[in-house]
Amino acid sequence: MKKRAFTLVELLVVIAIIAMLLGVLVPAINKAREQAKSTICKSRLSQLFMAATLWAENNDGWSPPASWSWPNPMKRSETTYGPNPGSLQRYSSTSREGGALYVCPSSTNLKWFKWAGAGSGNQDSDVTYAINGWMAFNPSSEGLSPGTPASSTSRSEYGEKDVYWTEHGVTKLINVRIPKDTVFFIDHEFYAVTKKTFNPFIPPEMLVIPTLTRWHNKRSSDYYGKGNIAWVDGHVSIEPSDLSKPIVRGEKIRWQYYFFDH
Repeated sequence: MKKRAFTLVELLVVIAIIAMLLGVLVPAINKAREQAKSTICKSRLSQLFMAATLWAENNDGWSPPASWSWPNPMKRSETTYGPNPGSLQRYSSTSREGGALYVCPSSTNLKWFKWAGAGSGNQDSDVTYAINGWMAFNPSSEGLSPGTPASSTSRSEYGEKDVYWTEHGVTKLINVRIPKDTVFFIDHEFYAVTKKTFNPFIPPEMLVIPTLTRWHNKRSSDYYGKGNIAWVDGHVSIEPSDLSKPIVRGEKIRWQYYFFDH
């Protein structure tokens, strides 16, 4: 009995069908993979919130300071500095030095920011979550704090001798006026959100400190995607749709509302 072989047309049709199926399945698989990473990211933000809350309970209700992600004692490269009472290491059972808790799974393919500390040389920034800088250390001249304003207890604006660097933040959590609308931690390549490191309306390379941020579901044509946020009231969610609302003359800049301008 003579065997019937595939014709060239039939083979091309099969190849075309397979290509169409791949075209449908690959985006769906990638979307499912990103959703899984985003879920892990939200879980880690929840754990950071819990660690920060426990820290605050043991420190008179203050927000953690700018050094929240650094270990205790303070280390940069191979140099060990003094103690870092602001570290969340004790409450999170890990630190930024190889600790997965401090890294968003969706950020691991990004070129991380390299930051040179005073006298320390360059060091990889192995933390991809940022604390709200207006709660942690920003001077009041950069915007209203969402609680107790910065005071004269700061011995310098930035640096190890600043109480807002290692001792406590500028805000007591109980004084945050709208906890459900105030960012505590957000996806971000730098350890703190400030006007120098965050602006939804300009490319990252145009920031004072060029910083990648909010990378979930980012399209190649966009500056940014969406960010996961741990809010002061404890809930974790993707950023509100109006966080990147275009600036309208006569209206307040919307993203600033979620950080300090209530």
